[in-house]
Amino acid sequence: MKKTLDSKRWSEEDLDLMTLIEPLACVQHAYGRLPETLKVPTARVFGGGPIGSLHVIEIRRRFPGVRVEVIDPSPVRRALLSRVFPGLTVGADASGLAAVSLSVVATSDPAANLDAIRTTRAMGHVVHFSGLNHKTRGDLVSHEGIDIEALHRHEETRRLKNGTRLVGSSGYSEMDIERSILSLKERPEAYRVVQTAVVSDLDSRILVNTPSGNAAFHQEPVIETLLNDGDAYMHHLKVVFRVRAGSEGLQVSPARSASGELSGRVKPSPSPADLAPGYVRVQMLRFSICNTDRRVLQGTKSATVTEDLILGHEGVGMVIAIGPEADVVNRGLSLILPHYYETDDVLRASGIPYLSTDLKHLGVHISGCFTQVVDVPSSCIFAVDPVITAAARSRTAIVI
Repeated sequence: MKKTLDSKRWSEEDLDLMTLIEPLACVQHAYGRLPETLKVPTARVFGGGPIGSLHVIEIRRRFPGVRVEVIDPSPVRRALLSRVFPGLTVGADASGLAAVSLSVVATSDPAANLDAIRTTRAMGHVVHFSGLNHKTRGDLVSHEGIDIEALHRHEETRRLKNGTRLVGSSGYSEMDIERSILSLKERPEAYRVVQTAVVSDLDSRILVNTPSGNAAFHQEPVIETLLNDGDAYMHHLKVVFRVRAGSEGLQVSPARSASGELSGRVKPSPSPADLAPGYVRVQMLRFSICNTDRRVLQGTKSATVTEDLILGHEGVGMVIAIGPEADVVNRGLSLILPHYYETDDVLRASGIPYLSTDLKHLGVHISGCFTQVVDVPSSCIFAVDPVITAAARSRTAIVI
């Protein structure tokens, strides 16, 4: 049943879709980094995962008539993309391909960044969207003396000798979050295709594929399989986990084997402590896995991982308690923002906190949202209801 935007009651599918708010905000922010009048007849996306899929949707929306293709080395992912986007051109690598006017790098593979530059025409644009997989600086890449990871992280724009512009994109603003919420509400079916499976609760062993409804049964919790088995992860884009309201007692944390390798495991949560100053308590309703969560376990994120850390950084929940000294937060449906800041700095004060050198991450530096009840800094909470209520007041025709 359709409901107006200012409804305070959400269907299961509405809440599922809200796990895309943060990644879609990142994607849409990237196109704000390009010239407003840019015309794009041909585009290529490197990386056919959930982020690459969101880029395909945005490119088609922003540049009508564009011919877009995706490059992904995984035959499993290429077959999945062909089902999700009928008629989409999908290839295994960039060898022998014609140059395009816009390339987007939506994979953490360092080599893909160089392939994108090589196969973009002179005076074209390359968006370096994803951080590069690396354990040491020696794993990173550069082109014409330009450090690609630094360009991405600091949102630099650099011009090559042939006029091609390399554009870094790494964050988003509150305005991007609001834009993302409204995009999902206005065009839910366009984005829902990215969510290819649903799991009912954190420790469930049953995965339901969408839209077919076919169920797959696992020998361990589905979340463990997706975090630890790269092949299994590649069979899906976004998998949504529905958390039972009112439940608590489990979390997903790193576990270290005798050989020192990390894996994600479901384990009991300790009893909640008193809320720390500046923190709020959230009852999780939804979360989804991002490849970043897998990179934490693989050691390609710059952080020391402990076994009491709760993984995860993409989720939606209800604020149920507010600690002392926390910023004023509305209790209610809220998006979990994955970034927080231990101190203020000039960039945060200037309204571009995502470029701050003090930027920290949930599920990496402090505990994230792969649990049922979690305490997070109040700066990680974005209230969804006010945005939707304001939209309903100004747009009477919008429905979900």
